[in-house]
Amino acid sequence: MQQINLTKTINFEGDIKDLLLISIDDQIDKISDKDGVKVIGKILVGGKVMLEDEQEFDDEVNIDMFLVNEEILDVESLNVTVNDFNYKIDQSRLILDISLKLEGLKEIETSFLAIEDTQDVQEEIEEERNYI
Repeated sequence: MQQINLTKTINFEGDIKDLLLISIDDQIDKISDKDGVKVIGKILVGGKVMLEDEQEFDDEVNIDMFLVNEEILDVESLNVTVNDFNYKIDQSRLILDISLKLEGLKEIETSFLAIEDTQDVQEEIEEERNYI
């Protein structure tokens, strides 16, 4: 099993007194082609915080990666899901550390930094689905 760690910061207009509720859900699709598998989707983050009053929030982290066939053990067993998360409150910021679990890959010897891309990939998901 491989793992990718992401950090997402959500800013509020006031200091966070408490985190009342949080949910994290993944909507991740696989699209196979002759060279490998494209993994696209998003991680949805929602919940409630206590500022002066209760405030709901919704945010997302876009996922877009390509795994070449040489990295994949078995396309059918390839799976990308949220494995775990932690949070930290820093005054008006909610900082989330999210761990993605990648199953069905060969062991890799190198590591890389995953940077959040704010570009909306939902259109690309729909285009890829319509293409297949």
